[in-house]
Parts: sequence; structure tokens; C-alpha cells
Amino acid sequence: MMTYSALRLLNLVTRCAGGALFVLACVPIPGLHPWIPLFFSLFLLGVSARLDYRYWRCPHCHRHLGKRMFPFPSTCPHCQFRLGKTDKVPNKK
Repeated sequence: MMTYSALRLLNLVTRCAGGALFVLACVPIPGLHPWIPLFFSLFLLGVSARLDYRYWRCPHCHRHLGKRMFPFPSTCPHCQFRLGKTDKVPNKK
């Protein structure tokens, strides 16, 4: 299992890489078909959305923690359970 801080970092990296590849797809590069970076950018943004949906949840009530990962929420908005950056991320049941 991963921690909330590792999940935030992984999500940030996949979003930035997906955004960068999307910009790269908009710029014509000789010898590189524009669909290749576009496909990988959509794939990485999909991975980021999957991480957010599946793992960004309260370990107590298993409800979604909200849209914002930055700054880190100190409590769950639903059950007010105290969260820590080094807490283990629960699997969705």
C-alpha cells in the first residue's frame, strides 16, 4: 500500500507528463505522428483520473476526499476523521 504523499506525487507526475505530451502533440514535429503523443497524454491523464477516483479516499468512511490534493486536507470532509500524509491509502471496497 502507498501513502497519501506518494499518491499525491504520482498523481502530480502523471498530470504534468500528460499535459506536457498534450502540448507536444499540438506542435508538429518532423518524423513523429501527432497521434502518438496525444494517445500517451490521454492515457496518462486517464491514469491520473483513475488514481484520484480509486485511491483518494478516507481510510475511515471510504468516501472521496474531494477534488483538491494540494494543500493536503487535514480531515475528511464527510466524517471529520484526522488524516496524515504518512497514512496508508485504503483500497476502495
